[in-house]
Amino acid sequence: MGLSDSEMLAEILLRMGGLETRMGGLETRIDGLEKSQRKLEESHQRLERMVEGQQAWFQNLGQKVESLSKTVDELKVQVGTELGDLRELIENISDDNKIHRRAIAGLSDQVEQLDERIRPLELPRTP
Repeated sequence: MGLSDSEMLAEILLRMGGLETRMGGLETRIDGLEKSQRKLEESHQRLERMVEGQQAWFQNLGQKVESLSKTVDELKVQVGTELGDLRELIENISDDNKIHRRAIAGLSDQVEQLDERIRPLELPRTP
C-alpha cells in the first residue's frame, strides 16, 4: 500500500528535521574547523615572525663572524710581519755578538802578548 499525502508529508517533515539536525551539527563542526584554522593561521604568523627574527639574528651573526675573520686575518699578517722583524733583529744582535766576541778575543790576545812582553821588564818585588 501506498502512503497517503499526509503520511508522506509527515515522513518528509521528519526527514527534514533529521537533515536540519545534521546540518546544525555540520555547521557546529564548520565553526570549530574555522576556529582551528584561525588558530593555525595565528600560529603560522607567529612562527613566521620567529623564523624572520632568527634569520635576522643568524645574518647578523654571520656578519660578525665575517668581520672577526677579517680582523684575525689582519692580525695574522701583522704578527707575521712583526715576527719577521724580530727574527731579523735577533739575527743582527747575534751577528753583532759574534763580532764583539771576536774583537774581545783579539784584544785578549793583544793584552796577553803585551803582558808577556812586560813581565820580563817588571821590577823584582822585595819581600
